[in-house]
Amino acid sequence: MNAGSGGPQHEPHGWPWRIGLLIGGAMFAFGLYGLLHNATQTIPADWAKWIAGALVLHDALLVPAVLLVGALVTRLAPPALRSGLQGTLAVCGVVALMSVPVVMAAGRRADNPSLLPHDYGQNLAIVLAVILAGGTVLTISRAARAGRRRRAPTPGRSNS
Repeated sequence: MNAGSGGPQHEPHGWPWRIGLLIGGAMFAFGLYGLLHNATQTIPADWAKWIAGALVLHDALLVPAVLLVGALVTRLAPPALRSGLQGTLAVCGVVALMSVPVVMAAGRRADNPSLLPHDYGQNLAIVLAVILAGGTVLTISRAARAGRRRRAPTPGRSNS
């Protein structure tokens, strides 16, 4: 435990971490091999631009937004609801951000009507509603369980 940290610090080691690293590393290597081996179809330069853009968006938009929303939730929400609200809103933010290309119909072409044929804005709204509903149910049920545990009488003690 580190001094002043308020709790145990978990270092990334042990067999689960190593197995995860091995599997994740193998998946990454396989994807990179496929990207480079099929370079005429995959166009690695376009991937590099996309990844660089995603990193910039992450650092310039997603991180500040998550920090701001997290701070607002911490300030405004009751303690029992905070973590559930923050988690639900973070998932909604990531899903919305990753949906931007299809919602904006990036890549839609008039000569190929089967490319992006749906109303992705409506579909995104449905997915976000499902995430919000599920997150709300989980957050409220967790808060209710925590409240019942706090009110439960301790065996061997009187409640008066």
